[in-house]
Amino acid sequence: MQRYQTAPSADKLWEAHQIYGDIQVVYQGLEYCGHADQKTLSVTMPYVAEKDVEKYAPPSAPSALLTLGRGNFAIFYPQDGHQPGVMTGAPGSILKVVIKFRI
Repeated sequence: MQRYQTAPSADKLWEAHQIYGDIQVVYQGLEYCGHADQKTLSVTMPYVAEKDVEKYAPPSAPSALLTLGRGNFAIFYPQDGHQPGVMTGAPGSILKVVIKFRI
């Protein structure tokens, strides 16, 4: 379970995983979530196995910008670079469940 405030795109990091995929389900709030092929992103923080995460610089443009609100979900696989928590106009509160599944 995650609770956080959305923020401008410039303040939100891009990430991808190697061992687990994510199912991100929004229960409250509205956010944008960028998506880009992980292979097109430049690494800013090398892979940390204990957290199964690698961080990236923002791409020149995401291949998709998802709008996630109450009852919406997104599934991200290891090849999916993603940037959750981007505000949709003004900062807002998000309540989200992230379910990890082993690939």
